[in-house]
Amino acid sequence: MSFQLSTLKILAGQPDGRGSLALIKQHLAVFYTSGPEWTARMKLLAERAPQLDIFTQRLVVRDAGDWVITE
Repeated sequence: MSFQLSTLKILAGQPDGRGSLALIKQHLAVFYTSGPEWTARMKLLAERAPQLDIFTQRLVVRDAGDWVITE
């Protein structure tokens, strides 16, 4: 779940809510190696939305090799 929230956060900060898998991996590497704060924050958020699934609920889709936040 925290991976999904992190992905959503990364895409929200990109132009048009769009980013490649390489971009997402790069940001995740920074977030998860910068200390325990990011992981703790994502776990707290995940507890508030236990049924959230950004892929099944189509909040994020793949489009032309990128991941994109849907409307």
